[in-house]
Amino acid sequence: MSNSHNTSASHPGNLRLAPEKIQAFRDNMGFLDKLFARLASAPDSVLAQHLQSGDSRAALVLHVQPEVLVAAYSNELDCVAVLHFPQFVRGYYQLESGTRLLTVNSYGEGKAWARDLHRGPQQRNRYSNFYPLIAEFLSNDIADIEARKKQISEPEWERTATSARQTMATPGFRPRNGSPFFSFRPV
Repeated sequence: MSNSHNTSASHPGNLRLAPEKIQAFRDNMGFLDKLFARLASAPDSVLAQHLQSGDSRAALVLHVQPEVLVAAYSNELDCVAVLHFPQFVRGYYQLESGTRLLTVNSYGEGKAWARDLHRGPQQRNRYSNFYPLIAEFLSNDIADIEARKKQISEPEWERTATSARQTMATPGFRPRNGSPFFSFRPV
């Protein structure tokens, strides 16, 4: 998945991938996830490019018990992808419900809309899916991440929370795997 139409992000991430952080995800995957990631996932260079040039937007921790759920917002689709993360991220990043994070998104086209996304009224009809990466979980550029989060408007933070509540209230709701190797895959 990439930025299509040769467009550039309105707010590029401009972040560097931290090898030790991507390794933490590898170390905390089950056997089948490791096998699939080795066969089908993007190499680190693609993840690094994604963090560098993808569109940075609001993300919120929804809750940390019994599982870590994070809502990653896309202004292009005016919706969130709700992501499930392994428990190691909770302690490592000292997460609490309501913690503000940063997602860096790339976008994909397709005939079918990703079935786990509930596009909002302000969506732009250019893409059918997005690939969210949570910046804090993959980069050590903390000062840059914090600076970008301060630039995000309060309405975008509120829209993220509202969209997350609506998505989670959908019958049959299931979150996406938040691993950077899988977060592009609809549930």
